[in-house]
Amino acid sequence: GEDAAWEVRKEGLHLLRDICYTLSSLSEQLSSQKSFVVFLFSLMRDHDTFDEAVGLCEEVLAFRGDVFPLSHIPDIEGLIRGLSKRQLAFFCRVLALVVCEPEEPATPSAASASDAKSSQAADLLTARREQAMMPHVRTTDRNQAILLGVRELIPRMVKL
Repeated sequence: GEDAAWEVRKEGLHLLRDICYTLSSLSEQLSSQKSFVVFLFSLMRDHDTFDEAVGLCEEVLAFRGDVFPLSHIPDIEGLIRGLSKRQLAFFCRVLALVVCEPEEPATPSAASASDAKSSQAADLLTARREQAMMPHVRTTDRNQAILLGVRELIPRMVKL
């Protein structure tokens, strides 16, 4: 009955994660669908589907070109508060993808190491200047504020 349905759901999530791992185009496609990502977070609320949902969510979020806003997740605070210690440890892998800006892919260069460092420093200064000029708040900042609003989160993470 119901147990069999949960097992099918778990196997489906596991299979979908494996396919996403193999076909990055599917991960990119799924990552752009807000409703799918929200659905994955909702499956994390259930102990029976948590492992598969968090693994698939990590795979999908890693392919997003931008950071997913946690404000789209209903009762994210309740989700976090309900996680066991083991679940929180796995969930932190997903959190890492929503509290930091995605890294730019490294571009191979024939330039010397000092030229590369100078170029990287100039690029970093330009990026920081552009960020300072932006009037809007970044999604990562909003996500960090949401997580800081969960009073138990930091102490629980420290204990991990």
